[in-house]
Amino acid sequence: MISGTGWTGTLNYRDYSPPYGDVTISAELAATETPDGLNLSYLYPKVPQANSEGLFALTEDGAVLDGGRITVITRTEDGLIVTTEEACWNDNTPAACVRDYSFSPHAFAAKRVRFAGDPETFLRNVCRFTRP
Repeated sequence: MISGTGWTGTLNYRDYSPPYGDVTISAELAATETPDGLNLSYLYPKVPQANSEGLFALTEDGAVLDGGRITVITRTEDGLIVTTEEACWNDNTPAACVRDYSFSPHAFAAKRVRFAGDPETFLRNVCRFTRP
């Protein structure tokens, strides 16, 4: 459903350096199918040093997506939202990274973070992409 090129959108993230706050930059996404999953290429035209690429894959047993254990799968009108959770570091602090992946014509991925011992998550970054 998300394989291919032509995805354009934005990345909104919390900046941990002065002046702090939320930052939004333009973004592009290309998804190429491989035998092992999807190779995702994130391009940031105005911040090319932030460009990244990596394999996005589901384990054979269907329990882990992109390194995070699947905790919830929600059906939507036009696709699925898959929520995963994994241990991570955020702002040099142990945390849990909770990611929501939307698989639809309006794909987006969000990363929320919950610091160790804190029951609440906060939004760390959001990628939103659309394609004609």
